[in-house]
Amino acid sequence: EVINEKSKLVILNYPNNPSGVVLSSQELVELANVIKRHDLYVLTDDVYNRLVYDQDLAPSIASVPDMKERTLVLNGLSKSHSMTGWRIGYLLGPECLIHELYKIHQTDVGCASSISQEAAMTALTVDRENPSEIVPIFRERRDYVLKRLDEIGISYIKPEGTFYVFANIEKFGMTSLDFVKFLIETVDLAVVHGSAFTEFGEGFIRISYAMDLSILKEALDRFQAAVGKLNNQKSLS
Repeated sequence: EVINEKSKLVILNYPNNPSGVVLSSQELVELANVIKRHDLYVLTDDVYNRLVYDQDLAPSIASVPDMKERTLVLNGLSKSHSMTGWRIGYLLGPECLIHELYKIHQTDVGCASSISQEAAMTALTVDRENPSEIVPIFRERRDYVLKRLDEIGISYIKPEGTFYVFANIEKFGMTSLDFVKFLIETVDLAVVHGSAFTEFGEGFIRISYAMDLSILKEALDRFQAAVGKLNNQKSLS
C-alpha cells in the first residue's frame, strides 16, 4: 500500500530496536517477493543479529535467493562485542553499490581511527565467539525483567533479540512521554518513551536490560513503586 513509483529502497531493522522482534525466514521470503516484484533495494540494519535467544544468528534477507545483489547489510561491533565507544561499523553489499557509496563516504566522512579498526579486526577474528558467551547473560536478564513485569501487571512484546523490552503503559491513560517524566520525577528512574520511535511507539516504553541483575532489581523495585502510586491515584479518582 505504501509502495509507489518513487519507492527505491526498503529499510529493515531486525532484530528490532525497540521491540526485540525478529523476523522469521518465511517472513523474510514473503517480504523479499514483494521487494523483487517492485524492483527495490534493501538496507538492512543487522547490528543485533547475534544477540538472539532462540537461534544462533538472526536470519538476514540477504540470504534469500536473488536478494544478495539488491541488499546492503549494515552492521557493527557495538552490540555483539560491547564496543560502543569504539565507533566502528561496516557495510556489505554488491560491488556496484559499494563503489558508488564509497564516493560519498570519502568526501563526507574522515575515517574510523586506525586503533578502532585494529580492535575491530581482532573482534572479528580472534574473538568471534564473544556473542555466544554474552547471550546467556542477556537471556537471564531478559527473563528476570519479564518475570517482574508479569508480577507488576505490565504487558509487553516478548523480545526474541536485542536487550530491550517494549512495555505497554496504555492502561494508565498517559502519553509515553508523560509516563517517562513521572518515573523520573517520582522514583529517579529513566526509560525511553515509545513515541521516540515514531507515533507507532506511542503507548509503550522501552526498558533496557544491558546492566547487572543487581541494578535491574533496584530499577524494577522503583518501577513497581511508581506503578503502585499510579494505581492508587486511579482507584481514588
